Parts: sequence; structure tokens; C-alpha cells
Amino acid sequence: MPVDQKISVTLKNELSQIPVIVQQLLAEFRKVGPLSQRERCRMCLALEEAITNALVHGNLEVDSKLKNSLDDQFERKVQERRQSSPYCDRSVEIVGWFNTEQAVFEITDEGPGFDVSQVPDPTQDALLDCPSGRGIFLMKSCMDEVRFNSKGNQVTLVKNLSVASEVGVDLETEAIAT
Repeated sequence: MPVDQKISVTLKNELSQIPVIVQQLLAEFRKVGPLSQRERCRMCLALEEAITNALVHGNLEVDSKLKNSLDDQFERKVQERRQSSPYCDRSVEIVGWFNTEQAVFEITDEGPGFDVSQVPDPTQDALLDCPSGRGIFLMKSCMDEVRFNSKGNQVTLVKNLSVASEVGVDLETEAIAT
């Protein structure tokens, strides 16, 4: 892929910085080409989910099943791990490459990784009411391609732009016209 623009960001384990970084990534992309509001929102959702997963489940190694408890175990574990070694010393690397045809984002955490093949399908009836387990499904529904490295600590998100932007703009224009 020929690159017109590249950005690299390092994120310490600070959840409040995720929306700021996502907006920074999208602002850098805007220097390369247009993107419909719809596609920008979809990329934003996928990026926020991927970076949050890398930070919380990767670096901090907090199990998403804690979200299923009725108390604040999940939030307490996140706060605890953000302040204790080795978790607090880890960071997430985010690299974005852009041209007028494609945006590629690579998000890498310093955690032990996971086996992607063991992630259950969140659309199964038994899992529909669970408050966790939808992240990868969301990323796949918003991006054209989602790949994980063999260790499971790096996700690559790909959005094909030439068609997506044109279709997105046409759909929005059509919706406004009707």
C-alpha cells in the first residue's frame, strides 16, 4: 500500500485518552481524503473498541467476564491494575497508514495475547444478554478487514475508502433528499 500519511501514537494505560487519540487518527486521515460521516463514525467505533480491548484486556489483563457481575468488580480491577506492576508499565502502540484508497490501523498491546479462535460468537442466543464479548464482532462489522497476529496481542483494522466514501456520501445525500 502506498502511504500518503502515517501516524504513530503511544498510549499509556489511560482510558480517558482513547477518544482523544481516535480523533487525532481521524484528523490525520482527513489530510489525505474525504470520509462520509457514516464511515467516520464506523471507524471511530472500531478504533475505540480495538484500543480499549488492547488496554483493558491486553495490557491490564482484566477478564471481560467480570463485566457480567452485578457489582463494580470490573472497574475496580481496571483501576487496581493501572497502578500495579507489571501492568502499569505497559503501553499500547497505534500506527495508522492512509492513502486515498485505504486506511490501515495496527494496535499492539504488551499483554500476553489471546487465542482469537476461542472467542465465542456474541450473536448466539445464550450470549445475547451478556454485557461483554461484542468487541471483535463490532470491529468486524465496522471495518472491511480485521486481522490478529498469532500471539493475539495485535489487531490490524482495514477500511477500503474509495468505494466506502463514495457510497457513504451517496447514501447520506439520498437519505436527505427523500
